[in-house]
Amino acid sequence: MKDAKDNIDELIKQALTEEESEYLEKMGEQTLLEEGMDLFKGRRGWISIWIGFVIFVVFIGSIYCAVQFFAVTEVKELMIWGGGFFFGMFMVTALKIWAWMQMDRNAVIRELKRLELQIASMKAKNSH
Repeated sequence: MKDAKDNIDELIKQALTEEESEYLEKMGEQTLLEEGMDLFKGRRGWISIWIGFVIFVVFIGSIYCAVQFFAVTEVKELMIWGGGFFFGMFMVTALKIWAWMQMDRNAVIRELKRLELQIASMKAKNSH
């Protein structure tokens, strides 16, 4: 299966000009760090900054709840601090899942743009 993909990639690279090929390479797969940093760019970057701040604050609050959980002796207080810890960790997990979904969304959009570029360049070559 990998050989077929490599052959298709080679055919596409041969059909593109050098400039188009360089642009296509730049739009290629990103590392995990690059994908994470891309969350903070563009029109929705401010949302990611806000979510990152909320994750940090809620995580610190969860750690505080965990410390308080081990400091108290009454069952009611144990339940309150334990509940705060679990609610905070649930929130952090949910917001992290949101961030991963945004990274996946960006990867899909990037692949669609690559396809658009390939189709446009092939159409331009066929029209000549």
